[in-house]
Amino acid sequence: MHGDFFFTFGRWILPILAFYITVGCGVSLIRGNKKTGTIGYLVNSANGDQIPLVGYETAIGRSRACDIVLNYTTVSRFHAVLTKRGGRWLVFDTHSKTGTFVNGERVDSVSLHPLEVKSGDTLVFGNAIFAFYDLDDLTEPKTPREEVTENPALFETGEEFHTGEIILPEHLKTGCSLKNLLSGDEINIDSAASILIGRSPDADVQISNPAVSYSHALMSRSEEGWIIEDLDSDAGTLLNGEELKECTPLKDGDIIEICGFTIRFTQKEGG
Repeated sequence: MHGDFFFTFGRWILPILAFYITVGCGVSLIRGNKKTGTIGYLVNSANGDQIPLVGYETAIGRSRACDIVLNYTTVSRFHAVLTKRGGRWLVFDTHSKTGTFVNGERVDSVSLHPLEVKSGDTLVFGNAIFAFYDLDDLTEPKTPREEVTENPALFETGEEFHTGEIILPEHLKTGCSLKNLLSGDEINIDSAASILIGRSPDADVQISNPAVSYSHALMSRSEEGWIIEDLDSDAGTLLNGEELKECTPLKDGDIIEICGFTIRFTQKEGG
C-alpha cells in the first residue's frame, strides 16, 4: 500500500521538480550571461589584440561555441570561464588539459575552485598569454606606453582636430576631450565643429575593425553643447551601455562604445 503511494507520488512530483530545476538553470544562465556592453578587456600579449568582455559569464576555449575562441593547439575546446560576481572577477578552469594560470598560480580544475582576477593581472590559457583589465579601473593606462601596441582607435596625445575647424572665444573653450580608456590617449576637441567616428580613412577618429562601419557615428557641436548620433551603422553605438537610437546630448563622463572600443567624453565645469 505504502509502495503504491510512493510510486504514484514520485511519478507525478519528479517530472514537476525536474521542470522547475531546468527552468531555474535556464534563467540563471540567461541572467549570468546578460550582455552589458564592454565591462572589461583581455589584451593578447603576442599581438596586442584587445578582446572586449561583454557579459558577466565569458566562456573561453578552442570551440566555436565559446564566447572567446582561441585557435591555439594548447587550448582545450572548453578551457575556462571568466565571470564577474558581486563586483569581483573570477576565473574557473573547466578541466582543461594544459591549465589556466593567474600571475603564475594555477587555477584548481579538480574542485572548480576559482582564482580572483584584478586589473593588470596576467592570465594564461595553454600558451596563450593575456593581460586582464576591468573597465571600471581604466582611468589611467595600466602599462607603460612602450608596452602598449598601436590601438585601432587612433589617438595621439596632444593632437587637436582641425576638421571643420572653428574659432571659439575664450569663454566658450570648455576643455572638451575624448579619452581612449584602454591606451590612455586623450585628445582635445575644442577646435572641432564635428567629429566623424568610423573605419573610413577620412574619419577623424578611425577605428580599424571590420565590424565598424565606414561612417559609424557623428559628434557635432550645437548651441547646447556636444551631441552624438549613430549613422545607421551595422553594429550600432552604445552610450553609457545603452544603444544609441537618436541624436543625444553628451555629458561629462559619458562613455561611447563602438564594437568594443571605449571612449570617454570629458567636459570641464563651466563649459
